[in-house]
Amino acid sequence: MRSLFVLVALGAAVVLTGCGHRGGGSFHREMLGKAIAEFSSPMKDQSTERVWVANMDDSTCDAHDVLLGKGSGSSLSFGGGKGGSYDALAYEVFSNYLTQKKKGKVVEAHRHNYSTDLKVATHQQVELLLDDGKKKVNAITPEDLCLLDEAKKRNADKVLAYQVVSMSGQELRIHLRLSDVRSGLVELSRTLLVQRGVVADISF
Repeated sequence: MRSLFVLVALGAAVVLTGCGHRGGGSFHREMLGKAIAEFSSPMKDQSTERVWVANMDDSTCDAHDVLLGKGSGSSLSFGGGKGGSYDALAYEVFSNYLTQKKKGKVVEAHRHNYSTDLKVATHQQVELLLDDGKKKVNAITPEDLCLLDEAKKRNADKVLAYQVVSMSGQELRIHLRLSDVRSGLVELSRTLLVQRGVVADISF
């Protein structure tokens, strides 16, 4: 009976450990929270600047995809890069922190938010050639939400780009970069290591 209890306890420990290594674990949230708090400390409080948050592999709307008519992917490359599934969690934690601590106004990246004040045309009028190039026809392209993403980014004041280099149950390595949209200049760039609740700058 005692051996059965030990086996059950070990099984529960394995399950709990496995769950702790998934993207939504509380340890991971805490480490990401400490990282963004440390990184954003030089940013102004009560800021009204608009911030576009995205991981550094922000390439789903590249010219190749647009030309192929595939330009409707997400502006956030969830699951991309070395950070894997932690990218989406990082976006959530960073957006929550910047908004709640009033470090900036996060630009909504979700595709159902059309940001109508920008008056962005997500369809384009094109001319098609039919019958071996003998006949021209005007047509409207399918909706290209990459154009909406581009307008939102260009209308932001700052871009917060991040890369989850590695993440485990007790350690996070992450690179964060804040840049100005108008000038294109990087204003703040740091690589941080979070170990057992302690944040260290490992930029150099």
